[in-house]
Amino acid sequence: MDPNNQPLKPKRKFREFIKRKKWLIIIIVALIICVAVGGWLFDSNQKRAVEEKQAQQTKLVTETIASAQKSVASGKASDAVKTIDNAIKLTTDVKSRSYLQLVKSTTYYNDGNYDGALDAALASEANNRDSNIEQVIATIYEQKGDKKDAVNYYQKAIGLVDKSSPTGSSDIQYYQNKIDYLNGVKK
Repeated sequence: MDPNNQPLKPKRKFREFIKRKKWLIIIIVALIICVAVGGWLFDSNQKRAVEEKQAQQTKLVTETIASAQKSVASGKASDAVKTIDNAIKLTTDVKSRSYLQLVKSTTYYNDGNYDGALDAALASEANNRDSNIEQVIATIYEQKGDKKDAVNYYQKAIGLVDKSSPTGSSDIQYYQNKIDYLNGVKK
């Protein structure tokens, strides 16, 4: 009501309400801004933390491989395996762990330890299945003289080939040729 005891018009009524509740509106707007800024800061900190963790994992893998290669070059495959095992224990990323296990498998394979190579390759497969891992396992079985399991893993590799990759069709053809050879179809 205005001073003359006349009812206020709607616009004027709203203005009077705003004047009386100005402090409340300011607080609400400030809270909304704080929540928005806080959410943005939280998201950017989360993204930064993920990026830092990925960079640490990449650095660990790269340094491990370089160190393992030096050990192998100096004829110390067992030292290379120890280096890789230590990195595997420190690795939290499943794909990085799988990759390191595959490097361990290759180290064992090149040293003639096919049982160790197979164990490491199967551990790699347990963490991440892709055509390269299946192909390594098939190759190990083939080297051990286990044609049946070699064929089985070459077939698994074919099923996991990225057909959109530029080398996809040639990879499939290679695996199929290996299967045919192991089955005695091709010589």
